Parts: sequence; structure tokens; C-alpha cells
Amino acid sequence: QGLQPLEAMKQYIDIVARVTDAFRPEEAIETETSAAIESLDKHRIINALERANELKHQTGDMKRAQKYEELIATLVPVIEQLEKVDEDAEIALKCVSKSMMKAVLKDAATLKQDSETLRNIKDMLSLDEFSFVKAEYERALQVHDIERKRHREIRLMQYKYQNCQELGNKDKYSISLLGHLRSYEQFSNADFRARVFGRIPPKEKMMHFTTKTIATSLTSCEAEHTIVLPETKTRINKFKREAKANFKSVLAYMGDKTRGGRVPICKPKASDANSAALSILKRGLAAYESGDDDTLRELYLQILKQLSHNPSAREDDNIDMSVSPENSSSYVNGLALLAMMLSVFPASTHPYETDLSKEATFDDVVVMWILDNVGDKSIVPKFISVLHNTKYGSDPDIPKSSNGEMQELDIDPVVLRSRFLQQQVKFEIDPSADSGPTVTNVELYLK
Repeated sequence: QGLQPLEAMKQYIDIVARVTDAFRPEEAIETETSAAIESLDKHRIINALERANELKHQTGDMKRAQKYEELIATLVPVIEQLEKVDEDAEIALKCVSKSMMKAVLKDAATLKQDSETLRNIKDMLSLDEFSFVKAEYERALQVHDIERKRHREIRLMQYKYQNCQELGNKDKYSISLLGHLRSYEQFSNADFRARVFGRIPPKEKMMHFTTKTIATSLTSCEAEHTIVLPETKTRINKFKREAKANFKSVLAYMGDKTRGGRVPICKPKASDANSAALSILKRGLAAYESGDDDTLRELYLQILKQLSHNPSAREDDNIDMSVSPENSSSYVNGLALLAMMLSVFPASTHPYETDLSKEATFDDVVVMWILDNVGDKSIVPKFISVLHNTKYGSDPDIPKSSNGEMQELDIDPVVLRSRFLQQQVKFEIDPSADSGPTVTNVELYLK
């Protein structure tokens, strides 16, 4: 019929196959079964299975029926294996699990499988680490997997700070750029005695260590940026008054309040380090429980001020917080106080901000200060881990409010200080660990 040799051969083979199928069906289906399995073509295997089933029901010969049964038994496991790859691929993609994705791609390669889902998995695995973790975080958020959402959020925060340090854009998280920090003029003008005697410190030392009390708060509260009403004025005065009282407690705990640089002049109650620490912790916890970010900012900036350019700081020091305050340096006491604060209340009531393009939060300011200024780098991760613990889940030993009322904070600062370095990390996972959902939470992703 004028066909090319190759086309003629294909037609001939097709005709022979059909004739064989008609007159010797068991031989034809046996050949097709072997070829289908060898090809690992799912559709071809299914067709072979359907044909074998059809022939099995058509024949009245027991021997032939048994032969078809054997062929069916050969085909079914192969189909199940191929379908499992498809199913596992769908689960891996829904779970956004790197380990599951890698495993399913390995199985797919062995079985020579390809599909849109598998291609999507390859695209996911080609993402950079930040983008992949972001996808994990968003998926956990979508299905309300709180546990995974937390540790993926922490990983994004770690990446954020690492990125900041590597690119050298730390200024974004500078205390000096903090919107609520009081201006130097406001801060210095509040100190009447310093103005009278000409002892106003230079502008750059506003956030440096001092042995003197402060005449006003380091920060301004929200009420100062609103229309001044009697109630807002009361709030402003109370905020400044408590800020000054708190700073006295900071000086007392660190052992910084002196006369002539030598003799402590704290009142007996304030000279009790534990009493001073407890006062700070109770004030901070009450602020956190009531959503008072103004006070939280003030408390944290006060301790950061006293740790900045602290004359007793030594970069090569091994920080030993088990030593009592009276036998420790001002710097070590300051770090211990910071550790206790982080253990009891976070720096902000707001959630973490993982978006690199957004403005710095106060949490960012505190964490970046710790990363840049704590000399003993071995304890730096512990500070940040404790912040995560407090941010996401309260310490069972620290009572919180009940029915809107503040419970008594009945915890020994000595114990809190000494156990800081032994506290367990609760919400982080190792960056190299599998970050997929836990076995108990997988069902959340499959609904």
C-alpha cells in the first residue's frame, strides 16, 4: 500500500498481536504483562490487569483461569507500588516535609515515575533555605500546627539575625533608632541638679552605664503622643515615677549606686539584691500580663543601658551566674538580671516579625544587642532560647494572673539566676533536623 518499511512493520506487529490475542489470548496477555511491568507504565499495567480480569471471567477452562489469576497477582503489587508513590508524593507536598519529599523522589526514580506532583516537589526542594522554611511556616500556620509554626518561626528569626550580621545592616536594629527612646534634650533637661551644676553627660552617654539614678524614663509612653487629658497626664506621671523607681532597683541589684565611686548608699530595703530583683520581675510580669509594652521597653532598656560600656565587663570572662550578687561584678549581675527578666517576661507582647523587609521590632532590638554585646559567646544562645521559651510558653514555676488579677510572684531570684544556664530549650529544633510535622500532627495537613 505504499507504506514506508517502518510503518508497515508496526502495522504488521499490531495485526499479529491482535490475531494472537484472538486465538491465543493467554499467550498475548502474558507477553503484555511482562512488557507492561518492564515499562513501569502505570496506564499500561492497569490495561493489562483489566484485560486479564476480563479473560479470567470469559474462559470456562480452569487451567486458563488459574493462569490469568497468576498474572493478576503479578500485576497488582506493581500497581500498588506505583500508586503509593503518587500518594506519598501528595502527602509530602501537603506536609511540606523535606525528608518525605526526598524519600518519595528516590522511590519515583527507582520506579521511573514522573508526574506534576513530583515536578512540584523538585521545584520545592530547589528553593533556598529561607524560602523553604517560609513555606513550612506558612503551611503550619494554615493548618494550625502550633508546635511546628513556633519552631519554624524561630528558624526564620535565626535566619533574620544571621542575615543582618552577615550583610552588616545592624543599624536597622539600633537602640538609637528606636521610636520610643526619649530625646537627649528631654532626658537631660529632666535632671535639674545636673543642669544647675553643669554635670549633664554628653549625648552619646545617654545609653551608657552610670552609677547615678535617672531623673526621668529613658523612653516615652504612648500617652505622651496623644491629646493631654487628666487621665493621660496621670498615666505619664505614673510611668515616669515607676521608671525611676525601677532604675534604683537595677542599680541596687548590680551594686552600681555609689557615692564617690566607693560606698553604697542604697537604703536597706533596696540594698537587698533579691528584693531589688523581685521588685523588677514583679513589675515586668505585671506589665506583660496587662499588655503594657511601654513598661516592658523601659525595663529592658534600663538593663541594656547598665550593661553598655560597663567598666567591669571583660570580653574574655566566663560568666558564672551561680555566684551570688554580692560576690559578682556589676556586669555579671547585670547579665544575671537580664537572664531573669527573659525567663519571666518577654521584651514585647507582640508576636515575632519574620519578614525581613518589615521594620525592626523591640524583640529584634534586644536580641541584636545580646548577639553583639555579650562577651561570653557560649551563653548567647541560652539568652535567646530563654526568650523563645517565655514568648511561647510560660515557666510553670512562675505564676500568672487568674481572672484578671495578678498573683504573687513567689520565686527566689537566687534559684532563677542559678538555673538559667540549665534551662532546657523547649521550642527550637536543630537546623539540620527533620522539620516536618510530628506523627501526631500529620493528619492536620491531610484534611
